[in-house]
Amino acid sequence: MFDMFDIAKKNEKITDVIISQVRGAILSGQLKPGDRLASEKELVNQFGVSKATLREALRALEVMGLVELRKGASGGVFITEVKLQTIIHSMMDFLHFKSLSISEITMIRFMLEPAIVRIAAAKITDEDIRKLESFITPGEVDPDSRKLKDISFHRYLSRVTSNSMLILIVDFVESLLDEIKQSVELGADFYAMVQDAHRCILDCLARGDSEGASQAIAEDVLKVGKYLSGLRQEKAFVPSDYALANNLPFPAAQASAGHLEAVELLPHELANAKVLKKTGSADLYLIVPHSSEEETT
Repeated sequence: MFDMFDIAKKNEKITDVIISQVRGAILSGQLKPGDRLASEKELVNQFGVSKATLREALRALEVMGLVELRKGASGGVFITEVKLQTIIHSMMDFLHFKSLSISEITMIRFMLEPAIVRIAAAKITDEDIRKLESFITPGEVDPDSRKLKDISFHRYLSRVTSNSMLILIVDFVESLLDEIKQSVELGADFYAMVQDAHRCILDCLARGDSEGASQAIAEDVLKVGKYLSGLRQEKAFVPSDYALANNLPFPAAQASAGHLEAVELLPHELANAKVLKKTGSADLYLIVPHSSEEETT
């Protein structure tokens, strides 16, 4: 293999330089999954370092999931395909020391997931609907299965968008949420609450109601955040604290909602009206006049 690495300068941390150069070559496309690096002797000469220093850097790259060290006659240092789970674990290791609160997790979910479900609503297929249906737990099952299904529902929605960045972020956030759920005792009321929310989201998606699905998932995120915060005795995330409307994280949605006006109907008016549609998971309905003349026309 041709020389692609530079000798580390004396005032630089040598292992960091090796890691940075190999990582840079992977990101630039010079090195691709399956490529084999030069021999240990050649790499030592290219970097101008000792064998011990080189091996330390290569072990770090292996932990990062960028290379695989294989032994034997056909062994060596091979570039690996970076796996999503490897990235998530690295991010979680970093944030493990940051004491991330449930409020922070809820905030990012509240800002992202209503947008994700809007995108999903435009792309969703009958097969996607069937798959999401399988994640809504029927009856009594063990807690671990319930947690897995709850998280899988949100993860699958992100995959419907076909956006790799959104998939990565949702997988990461749901992994953080799973760790929190493992640390507390979740009651049957929690699972019933989540199941009802997921059912409402899915019903909205099935009938093409992106606005209703968006509001329903926003409510779901806030209720889960409030429930978990209560168990951990933490302050829950409240959208209004950040000038956001509950269940309406998007300015456009807030603007349209601002034109709605509550109107009370008299008994005889209500008898001559019909409900066209329930909006989202809220107690909001569209009611229009109804008369016998309309039926005959």
